[in-house]
Amino acid sequence: MSDWEVGEATAAERGELARREIQLFGPDGALDPAWLLDGNPAGKALVLVARTPEGRIAGTRSLLPWRILVNSNETLVGQYTRTWTDPEFRRRGVSIAIG
Repeated sequence: MSDWEVGEATAAERGELARREIQLFGPDGALDPAWLLDGNPAGKALVLVARTPEGRIAGTRSLLPWRILVNSNETLVGQYTRTWTDPEFRRRGVSIAIG
């Protein structure tokens, strides 16, 4: 399948992603998904999702903002922090579509 609809996650999808990440990575994962997606003091993550034509989330990629100092000036940069494909949709171009 290559008919992925890619776009920014809705508020409902962000909640679904947080729950799904706990299922995929366990409750004791290194990064708390609620913090990762919405609680970072530098700002909310930009969260992209690939959806099936029926609207199911097939995979995601999050860009987490970071504030850093460069020559005494604060600047905002981004870091991809969480990229995953639902096991059902692996090897079908989800990550490539999001990228």
